[in-house]
Amino acid sequence: MSDLRLSLNEASLDQIRLHLQGCDGSFVPRLSERVLIQEYARKIHEYARRFECWKGPELAGLLAAYFNESTVFITNLSVLPPFRGSGISRRLLDQCRFTAMESNCHVLELEVDARNIIAVGIYKKYGFEEARLTDFTVVMRLIVGC
Repeated sequence: MSDLRLSLNEASLDQIRLHLQGCDGSFVPRLSERVLIQEYARKIHEYARRFECWKGPELAGLLAAYFNESTVFITNLSVLPPFRGSGISRRLLDQCRFTAMESNCHVLELEVDARNIIAVGIYKKYGFEEARLTDFTVVMRLIVGC
């Protein structure tokens, strides 16, 4: 999909909300069962660094992360169903990883539901390792730039 465009912090609150609603059923459990999507979209819009992938005017992929002194916590990685399998997740993770290294952050971390086998597989394929496991979640970590 050569007509994909990457951006940083470009999406409006409404575009983020629509994207998350479009991906709702892909989360395990559904995103709407865990958060109020409108409120989650607002937090992402106001506080997270957003790595975005666009197909025309549509927000096809979104990675939202919080950067601190040495660690980047990825709070969301989602791709709309029609665009899955096209490498968008990898491109967004690459952008986040590059920005983390530029910001002197050496750890990417995320938490994923242990039952979301597809997401866990994507993160493992990218190089994340399981750092902690609870009954329902896996904390995964990737060391970068060292």
